[in-house]
Amino acid sequence: MHTDLTLPEHIKLINAPVHSEEWHKHRKRYIGASETGTILGINKWATRAKTWQEKSGQVEGQHFDNEPMYWGRTLEAHIATAWKHYDFTTNEYLENAGRGHIIRECIEPGGFLVNDKYPWLSAANDRIIPVGQPTMFGEILASPAPLEIKTVDHYAHNVNLSELPPYYEAQIMQQMIIIESGYAEFAYLVGGQKLKVE
Repeated sequence: MHTDLTLPEHIKLINAPVHSEEWHKHRKRYIGASETGTILGINKWATRAKTWQEKSGQVEGQHFDNEPMYWGRTLEAHIATAWKHYDFTTNEYLENAGRGHIIRECIEPGGFLVNDKYPWLSAANDRIIPVGQPTMFGEILASPAPLEIKTVDHYAHNVNLSELPPYYEAQIMQQMIIIESGYAEFAYLVGGQKLKVE
């Protein structure tokens, strides 16, 4: 399968390992995709004022970790692997995984994407679906597309009426803007045991 990540010259990949000192410095210079929901006022976990204070250098950004964040990072590679085996026609992946049958490929970019057209935005994509891979509708991608990976607990999933929270949608929309894609996917694990792909 073709899995080359070829980007136009005006879209650049800045290598910075996630949660490294370089990564935190980089985040100060841009509005990251995960901050978009906060700026739009649809993320109940953060405030616009605090984000503005951090971006303008009035306060130092807090670097914290918690169990959901830890498990999200730890399980990301496993969810991405399960996604590779996921068949949209059957919603099945277990048999394909057992046989080693890969349906599609994705790439871990290993840094931030920035687009010269939007110099204030950045995106640290979990994975990118490369050109030539099929979409869930059976079309073949003519340009790379974001694949956002999440872990969601049963309660949060049920509260949102079996949909992802709006701030997740804002996050992936910013990724789509930066990579100039009209398509994106979420792969998320509900309650640590049920894979969903949308």
